[in-house]
Amino acid sequence: MVASINNHSQNQQIPTSRKIAGAAVGTAIGATPLAYLAYDAIKPFKPQDIAKTQEFMRMMMPTIDSFENTKSVAETIIKNEGLADKGVKLFISNKTPESVAHLDELFKNEKPKRYVNKMKEMFKNGLNACFYPKAKTVIINDEIAHSSVFHELGHAKDFTSKNIFMKALTKGRSLAPMNISVIAPIALAVAMFHNVDRSKPESKKGKVEKTLDFISNNAGKLTLASYAPMLAEEGIASIRGIKMAKKYLNPKQISTLKGSYKKAFGTYATVALLVSALVGFGAMIKEGIVNKKRENA
Repeated sequence: MVASINNHSQNQQIPTSRKIAGAAVGTAIGATPLAYLAYDAIKPFKPQDIAKTQEFMRMMMPTIDSFENTKSVAETIIKNEGLADKGVKLFISNKTPESVAHLDELFKNEKPKRYVNKMKEMFKNGLNACFYPKAKTVIINDEIAHSSVFHELGHAKDFTSKNIFMKALTKGRSLAPMNISVIAPIALAVAMFHNVDRSKPESKKGKVEKTLDFISNNAGKLTLASYAPMLAEEGIASIRGIKMAKKYLNPKQISTLKGSYKKAFGTYATVALLVSALVGFGAMIKEGIVNKKRENA
């Protein structure tokens, strides 16, 4: 009985140096992708960066027709699918003074400004397209990646849907703004600063301790779960966009769209999996360092 008590006591006496080392290594692993994504979201573009990304976008999202024909089909979809009645509009972004001024007006109240400024540069240079919910506006470029318009119209369809599930998904995207999970840093912080007492019976743990244990043990899974609404809505937007486009495009064009949208979805999924895996791995490494078996004295 005395020996059992002594062993339990020894298990509780984790050296502070080990706790610090575990938290430092675990944070370095788990926080690295989050820090990179945050930095990349606000890092200003260099001219060479724009050129390289334009080439990438041409490969990722090849054109299926001329811009004017693509725009005409998109406008027809907006009208015939009832999106115009719901206030959905199409905006063509480029480097003309009128376009730049309109972009500035659209996003004048959005923050953080460095992120917004970078997004506007992306729209002007054809590096991205989007559906901007607050203005119910689909934004595409007239030179690069304008075939993404049907995917963005799928987002518009999702956003204006009265379906409760779709409304929940569109709201759930706020869990991963700028592709950065808001749950990840919380789960990682808990995993780094809370030490799971594996020598203590579950029956003797309170609700708070059990909750902290659960977060620590499932940091990676919780991070991945926070990406789920965004990934689901991205996939559904592509499916809906292609379904609407099928009425107006030929099979070859539809096949190209499917391939492009799959590749685009793959970029979202890759980020979600990588961030989640590293957060989970960071928590696991920290746990391994802190609870490393020690020889009995």
